[in-house]
Amino acid sequence: MIEIAAAVSMATSAYNGIKRAIEMGREAQDVAQAFGKFFDAKESIAEASIEHKQGSKVKKLFSGTSVEAQALEITAAKHKTMQLEKELREFLLYSGQSQFYEDMMIERRRIRQAR
Repeated sequence: MIEIAAAVSMATSAYNGIKRAIEMGREAQDVAQAFGKFFDAKESIAEASIEHKQGSKVKKLFSGTSVEAQALEITAAKHKTMQLEKELREFLLYSGQSQFYEDMMIERRRIRQAR
């Protein structure tokens, strides 16, 4: 599993790449790989949250960080990626590519339900 800080860094890097590419006039589908990296990082943060909830008691006891520090790290990461995703959606909306984002969300729901 990827570390939370690394996942946030990966999401931010993907967000910046997407934003730069669209500002340069590229279509959203041209940077689909960067979108994939963004959502992979977001999923890694969700997995880390689940792992912290379900991890072994020994691992939790000797994790080296307080409960508060773990909660803060996970919560901050979730909020950061939610904010970045909101900004991506708005950026696509304002660049005239909102249909791409809407189609992607429909497909995401379909895949999640299938899993």
